[in-house]
Amino acid sequence: MRAADNPEKSLVTVEVRGDRVRQAFQACNRQITQAQRRWLQEWCDECGYVMPEGRMHALCA
Repeated sequence: MRAADNPEKSLVTVEVRGDRVRQAFQACNRQITQAQRRWLQEWCDECGYVMPEGRMHALCA
C-alpha cells in the first residue's frame, strides 16, 4: 500500500493468498493503523478478498 502523493514509499506490505489477506504490516512488522485497516477492508470488499479480524499475526511461509 502506497500513498498516491509519494508512490516510492511503501506504507503497508500486504500478503494475499488465494482470496484471503494473510498478513498486512507496516515497516518493522508494526501493526497497521485503524485508517489503513479501513482502507484495506474497503479494497478487500471491492476485490472479493477476505480480511482477518483483529490484530494481524506474522505467518511462517
